[in-house]
Amino acid sequence: MKILSNKFFIIGNLILLLIAIPVTLYFVKKQEEVRSRATSATKLYFTPSSINTQSSCQSFNVDVMVDPGTNLVSIVNLYVTYDPTVLSVSQITPSDVFKTVQRAASISSGKADIEIDAVAGDITKAVSSVTKVVTITFVPKGTGNAQIAFDGTKTQVYSVAPTDAPTENVLIIGSLAPANVTVSSDACLNGPTSAVVSPTGTLNASVITPTGTSTSTTSSTNQTPICTALLVNPSTTGAAPFSVLFTGQGNDPDTGGLINKATFTFGDGQTQDATLGLNLQTVNTQMSHTYNTAGTYTASVAFTDNQGGISQANSTCTQAITVTASSSATLSPTATIAPTATPTLVEKPTVTPTLVEKPTIAATGSIAQTMGTLGVIVMSIVGGFFLLTL
Repeated sequence: MKILSNKFFIIGNLILLLIAIPVTLYFVKKQEEVRSRATSATKLYFTPSSINTQSSCQSFNVDVMVDPGTNLVSIVNLYVTYDPTVLSVSQITPSDVFKTVQRAASISSGKADIEIDAVAGDITKAVSSVTKVVTITFVPKGTGNAQIAFDGTKTQVYSVAPTDAPTENVLIIGSLAPANVTVSSDACLNGPTSAVVSPTGTLNASVITPTGTSTSTTSSTNQTPICTALLVNPSTTGAAPFSVLFTGQGNDPDTGGLINKATFTFGDGQTQDATLGLNLQTVNTQMSHTYNTAGTYTASVAFTDNQGGISQANSTCTQAITVTASSSATLSPTATIAPTATPTLVEKPTVTPTLVEKPTIAATGSIAQTMGTLGVIVMSIVGGFFLLTL
């Protein structure tokens, strides 16, 4: 019989099918794994990467930059470490691009962190080029060398690129490099050896020469600090609950004068003092507040110096905050009575079935030829699917 003469053809097709199916499934699985795995192409770095400050009473800024590579960066969950014996952090300021704060800045001894968002629901705002993330203001505490570094175990960057998993970290951990800081003088930390306030309110400060001999005495009346600005981020208007980040700026006009407290008044009956990172002649300090009730509130900030002087209120340090009600609306159901329709009887047509004779397919070849043809068809389908998956 012809079936016997074509048995090798049939067996060959079966063997090819047994090999092609598992190979195809393997490559399909691998391709799905590649598609589901985010591409880590983002880098974070400090600028400048090397800082040399000559005076420990002079604060300095370090920017955190993001290079997305092939990713589309949406959120940066930032953790920074530093030597608390040499440095302290006075504030963290988000950039104009990453202006939505998902987690407020937290500053402690040797650590600072914040989570900021550039997208905030609008993926067209995703970052695709080198961009500043935040500015960190440091204040030297003593002389020596220190490093500012990223905490690679906590810092994360998320991407909204179609090929990236939305909850997977796309940061190249091995690319994280520290910034090096050198503080070479602590003269400002030592300050004068003695300071006495006279009964008349004038400050008599003894100035000590390098030999330890008092050479002169100066007297001056303490001047109150000056508040120069009160900034608001993201805006002065929003719907309750409305979170606002206030930034107060000011200076002490006295020579050697220091501002050691900022008092924020939010206008809704609440006030809050900020002291962390102050004791500077020029300050730039932040405080966040959430308004939960609609209304118009007058927010302000006042500075207190190390002699107890308090800055005078002025229009540059006052902001009117307008909070509207929540945008969610309450819908009242309206009952609608549908008109009563009179049903109309429609006679169902009678369908007479028509018998159709089933066509008879004539045999076109032997069983072996049929099996061979089926094998070719199946192999063509499997081969085409295999090529598509590659």
